[in-house]
Amino acid sequence: MSNEEFSTYKYGFFLIASVEWDRIMEELDGGEDITKGSYAEYLEFEYEYSHNEIDEEQEKLIRALNDYFEFKKLPYHAEIWIDEVRIKEVEKWKKS
Repeated sequence: MSNEEFSTYKYGFFLIASVEWDRIMEELDGGEDITKGSYAEYLEFEYEYSHNEIDEEQEKLIRALNDYFEFKKLPYHAEIWIDEVRIKEVEKWKKS
């Protein structure tokens, strides 16, 4: 699965969103179940970044992921879950 046609430039990723985007794309390319992971967690980044900075990056990541999933017609939706980004599978794009 390639993301060549989709650019994250317009989302203004900083380090957190960029690192987590790459991680999710690698997991997708590797056939891993991205619904089992948690991304951009406070615990992972709070020693280097404020919660406000993490929140901003989480919002950017969620927006980009949901646009990407729609663009690629993938059956996923990203959302905030407590203090991290989670991805859930949705029925909207599932093939019968």
